[in-house]
Amino acid sequence: MDELQTFSPLACPACHGEEFSKVVGLQSRAQSGNIEPPKGYQCLGCHLKVDLHTMQADAELAVLERQITERKAQMAALRGTPTSSGSV
Repeated sequence: MDELQTFSPLACPACHGEEFSKVVGLQSRAQSGNIEPPKGYQCLGCHLKVDLHTMQADAELAVLERQITERKAQMAALRGTPTSSGSV
């Protein structure tokens, strides 16, 4: 199964926590009530306000980098050459 097509947890770029709360703004108008426009997400671990799109891009890059490393290892195995993974 393609990792890019499945749901996976996103992690805070600062503390790597996986729990977030939605942040809302509060606006009021006399005799009309209140509204709560969305203002993003905040990490519950370190309280950093996080950008959802950046976290999604980082997660996608990590998957692609892992796939590239796996493909390079497969190619090296087919060629009969050792990989440069740093292991001795």
